[in-house]
Amino acid sequence: MSSIEFDFELANKQAEQLDALAAELGKLSTKSFDSTLQSLSSNWKGDSATAYLNKGAALQTRMNTTVKNMGTVAGSIRTIAKIIYEAELAAKREAEENSYRG
Repeated sequence: MSSIEFDFELANKQAEQLDALAAELGKLSTKSFDSTLQSLSSNWKGDSATAYLNKGAALQTRMNTTVKNMGTVAGSIRTIAKIIYEAELAAKREAEENSYRG
């Protein structure tokens, strides 16, 4: 039972770490990156500036998509861990019941 709980806790801890990384990337994308792009757009003009800012905006979009995907993966880890945990508990109960009968 303790090994089952440990694996479940480990999976949930890893999902939490993934959520924390996603939150940091989200902050970087929305706060730091936004202010950097705004500063560039107000201080740099011309075709090169426009091209660079467009690439920056595309990168920011990809970063935000990655944040959402990381959240989805973390949720999937939690869901799968719970399913496995419950299945292992059921199998353990079944084995215990069979050992008492036999």
